[in-house]
Amino acid sequence: MKIGIYFTTGKPDEAIVRGLAGAGCSVQVTCTIADTRAALENVGARLRALRTLRKRRTYDATTPILVADIQSGALALLDILQEQKIELPLTMLVDTLGNDIQVPLRALQHGVKDYILPEDDPNMREHRARQLVERTLSLMAKPKSLSTVVIRNGVMPSSRPAYLSSVDKLIWDPVSLTIQINDEDFLRLSPMEGRTFDLLYSRRGHTVPIEELIEITLSEKDSSPDKNIQLLRTHLARLRRRLADHPRFGYRIENMRGSGYTLI
Repeated sequence: MKIGIYFTTGKPDEAIVRGLAGAGCSVQVTCTIADTRAALENVGARLRALRTLRKRRTYDATTPILVADIQSGALALLDILQEQKIELPLTMLVDTLGNDIQVPLRALQHGVKDYILPEDDPNMREHRARQLVERTLSLMAKPKSLSTVVIRNGVMPSSRPAYLSSVDKLIWDPVSLTIQINDEDFLRLSPMEGRTFDLLYSRRGHTVPIEELIEITLSEKDSSPDKNIQLLRTHLARLRRRLADHPRFGYRIENMRGSGYTLI
């Protein structure tokens, strides 16, 4: 059974706990940074070896899930893990206030996989927690079958993800905010992510100006244009990471310097 370490000095989010438990994850609550660090090392005996596993994009079966509350000191915990060279497992940060745009920026720089904002409803939080566990299971090391590699002109073929083929069918539902592929794989977005993706997807292949993205994406804009741009970039970075982590998704968000963003 997977182990989830939930670091919070308050009450754990019930929706997130349901999501973790629903995916077969046993949840252990910690209240201090020291206890959380110790729990991570106790549960994941091979945490220090994860750097090698990370390069192979796989995880060991003992790798825990980490959920950390921003208001309880999650960023300080991440700083300590980095300083002590403890590789970060798949991690979700929970922000109950969401009033500092620097926080998600720092979280993404640490390699956090998901970031829960106050606007994310309980169903969304539960789904994203379940998805975090399922993502770990899908990345667990599996024996690779032998195959023939064809080398052309002395160049090895690149090991790129299995993106959408010409026969794959992608369906975007702006009502339920889900991306579905061939009635199998699906990714559910938050309301803010959904507004951003809907605009980019409807104009895919074309550049969407930054001003238009700010108008559609940010429900509450700041009076400072610079802060609006920084906040937009933060949410685009989170959306980029979620799309890149999802298997078989063939589009990527590109920054068209000085003009806007495009989905190609």
